[in-house]
Amino acid sequence: KPKGKKNNHSGINITVSKADFDNFKKQIRDTIKFLKINKNEIKKLVKFPGLDEEPELDFGIERRNVAVQSELFPAELVALCGKLGLALALSRYPPSNDDDKEE
Repeated sequence: KPKGKKNNHSGINITVSKADFDNFKKQIRDTIKFLKINKNEIKKLVKFPGLDEEPELDFGIERRNVAVQSELFPAELVALCGKLGLALALSRYPPSNDDDKEE
C-alpha cells in the first residue's frame, strides 16, 4: 500500500542454497555460484537507501557434539562478500532428530 502506514523496519531473506545444515561445503559452493550470477542485483540491494543494518550472508549449520566446532569460509567467498558489501554470519542449530522429520 504505497499511501498506507509505513513499517519502521523491513528486510529480505533469500535462499541461496537448499543444502542441509549438515552440508556446509555444498552451502559454500552454492553460495559462490549464486553471488557470481547475481552480483549486479546484490550490489543494488546492498546500496538501497535506508538500510538499518549491514547486509549479511548467514549460513545455518548443524551444531555437532564436539569440544570445538570450526568452519572455514574460503578466500573466494570472503573476497566476493567483501566486493559486494556483505558481512558473513554463522548460525548453529541443534542437530535434527530423524524421528521428528516429516516424510
